Amino acid sequence: MKIKITSFSTYALSILCSCGHGFIHSVYRKTVNIQIGASLLALQSSPSPQSPLSLMTELTSDQIESLSFLPGQRVEVMPEEICIFTGTNVFCFDCSGASVFDSLLLPCSHLSWTRFLRPALSGSTSTGFCLLFTDSKEDAPGDQFLINKAAMSKLMAASDHFYKEDYPSSAFILSGLIGLGIGLTPSGDDFLCGVLAGLILTGHEQHPFSSCLREAVASHLTDTNDISRSFLSCALEGHFSRPVKELVYASSPKEIQTSFGEVGHSSGMDTLCGILFICSLLLDKRP
Repeated sequence: MKIKITSFSTYALSILCSCGHGFIHSVYRKTVNIQIGASLLALQSSPSPQSPLSLMTELTSDQIESLSFLPGQRVEVMPEEICIFTGTNVFCFDCSGASVFDSLLLPCSHLSWTRFLRPALSGSTSTGFCLLFTDSKEDAPGDQFLINKAAMSKLMAASDHFYKEDYPSSAFILSGLIGLGIGLTPSGDDFLCGVLAGLILTGHEQHPFSSCLREAVASHLTDTNDISRSFLSCALEGHFSRPVKELVYASSPKEIQTSFGEVGHSSGMDTLCGILFICSLLLDKRP
């Protein structure tokens, strides 16, 4: 059976070009994660938000689910084709003709988009880290309340050290967010992806804090799960999802809220929180 891949990122392209053997890492309703060497890529249904790991297919979520892929099944990556061997069938995903999404993030020459960040978060119904960056009087439900409480303690301490220009301590404290949260990508990991994105977007990739944070995050990657670790690794290499790439072109808070709100249960909004946090520090405004 041959299935068309419609698009993938420049990050995914670099992995596909290496070719080689792999296996199915995990399967969810809309996504089949495949491991190639030390890297993960994700076969996704259409439509889905596009990340650096995405291999967008022409299949719906129901169609992907009906293929009955299982963890451990063999995967072969060949020029312009990915084949999954189920034992009785071979499913070949054709990469030829797919469009390529440039996932590498670059600095933005203006900061007008930053004024939309807090309003976008304020209008969100997400119960993740959003509640830490709005005037909402609501408490996060259940376990998220404890997660947010722990996160706020770290954010306050990291901010204090940042303003004292003690960047190694600030970065070390923030790296303690890795693995904090529930789900496929814990809120703390998504938040840190946002911080790393914000440093690039604002042109502070060479700031002393940036190098400290990158080092701290890289040294704690084993503190989270495989999928979330893959997204953090992408962020360390400067590759991000489409909503992050297109953030600087947004014309309203609602536009940002919609694009980031489509990413996971709270992942997109938690990432946006990270962007707001670092922008607030860099612009010398308490978050």
